[in-house]
Amino acid sequence: MSPFLRSSLIVNWDHPEVLALASYLAKGGDHPVELIQRSFNWVRDQIEHSWEYQKESVVLKASDVLKNKHGCCFAKSHLLAALLRANGIPAGFSYQRVDNEWGATPYRLHGINAVYLAHHGWFRVDARGSKEGVSTHFDPPNEILTYPNGGDTLGIWPNPLDCVVDALVNASHVRELYQSLPDVNQMSKRSKQAERLNQEDNSVKEEFAA
Repeated sequence: MSPFLRSSLIVNWDHPEVLALASYLAKGGDHPVELIQRSFNWVRDQIEHSWEYQKESVVLKASDVLKNKHGCCFAKSHLLAALLRANGIPAGFSYQRVDNEWGATPYRLHGINAVYLAHHGWFRVDARGSKEGVSTHFDPPNEILTYPNGGDTLGIWPNPLDCVVDALVNASHVRELYQSLPDVNQMSKRSKQAERLNQEDNSVKEEFAA
């Protein structure tokens, strides 16, 4: 199986509730472009952005984002990837380097998705939503992103970056997360914790089941 289609502890598209939503979104037709648009719109509009809506809990797994109906940019990208993969559409993760409005460092990473379209190749989408004065859309071949001038980190990953996973796992509150958002200097970081969460091993699934 392509690494951009696999299920993991984080992108757990085989979770019953994620599968049910993916099936619902597919009922409008299975043309890839239309299905991606419906999935993108759903995550953008139905999942609240944790900071903008002043949520407290930090969520990581796609199923938890769906259950809690909120997530930061990283978490929302995990759910969108899961919904697309559940319907057989290759989806990965990309990151931009943008100004840091919250933390002590001047820059931070912003998480988005990359989806594969037969006639376009890899195409970036940003389901963050909820930012004043910004409206993102799925409109290939045009990439309409929250941060159109954000620095491109040059890469499409099948799994969330280790530094992103660690930031989400180690933060006990959304405010704490936004004070410690990762930057490009942490992109090469390797973490056993993140490695375990990005794998499919059933014994690990049981250990981290919530």
